[in-house]
Amino acid sequence: MSGNPDAGPPPKAAVSGVRVGVGLLVAVVTVLVVLLDGLLGTKDSFRSSAPGTGLLLALLSAAAVRELCAMLAAAGVETLPGYASGATFVLLATRALAPALGVRPGDAAALAEAGLLLAVLGPVAARIALRPKPEEGKPVELPNAADLRPVAGTAFALLFVHVPMALLLELRLATAVAGMAGPVPAGLVLATMAAVTCKVGDSAAYFVGKTVGRRPLCWVSPKKTWEGAVAGTLVGTAAAAALGASFSLPLRNGLAFGLVVNLAGQGGDLLESWLKRCCGLKDSGATFGEMGGALDVVDSLLLAGPAGYLFHRIVLS
Repeated sequence: MSGNPDAGPPPKAAVSGVRVGVGLLVAVVTVLVVLLDGLLGTKDSFRSSAPGTGLLLALLSAAAVRELCAMLAAAGVETLPGYASGATFVLLATRALAPALGVRPGDAAALAEAGLLLAVLGPVAARIALRPKPEEGKPVELPNAADLRPVAGTAFALLFVHVPMALLLELRLATAVAGMAGPVPAGLVLATMAAVTCKVGDSAAYFVGKTVGRRPLCWVSPKKTWEGAVAGTLVGTAAAAALGASFSLPLRNGLAFGLVVNLAGQGGDLLESWLKRCCGLKDSGATFGEMGGALDVVDSLLLAGPAGYLFHRIVLS
């Protein structure tokens, strides 16, 4: 028997108060860290480093890499989770703090790039160096696919999370932006704009999608709607531009930066949703309650970080 055609669409799900509360708490902590970096950035010794935001990115990245390794394990892909998360934290924290210790910024960036290569190849070198010697009279056991799987899985985890977050950190460490002047480091403003356009936009998309959203956006994330995506783009772009304008960034540059990074952030969100579907999971973890895990929190930054960094290098510097 068919339903009443005049009944209208089903009621929309209520906005989660727990999710809103956790989101506000995360936002407050992030704002405090950004303010700390802003204060330290006025001192010459910390001008080219990121003691607060850099360590925050390192911690979030390490947690996200560990969660990704657990997701891959659920899908049957072997990894080295402790090694991968530890390498991510050490590399990002070192890059963020090295200039404050007297290392020239260019040298610190080069060391970070070389360190990532060594981190990816480290498990291979360890398996070669630590392979047990064969017993006398027995043939040497050659490596096989079982040796390759955890190395490949670990490399994927590092590249999927570490590289985007490293580019976001490079954006944070940027020192020269045309049209911007003041005691607050320009890179701190740009990195904060990137986070703001993604997270404010994501919040707007969540509220609009929950209340008036009707048209599904993409099959990998059925709860996302076109209405929410458009609202998130508009609100996130405006928020980023307003923040940039308050630090003397020309409005047209702030709008363009916010739009590019916001759209990239929505792509990063869908990218992580696809990966979770591949692994048969709803959330990457439960670190932040209903918001999910650390990877769920930084998912939009997986593409937004590289997009913001490239926009700065090509357009703003």
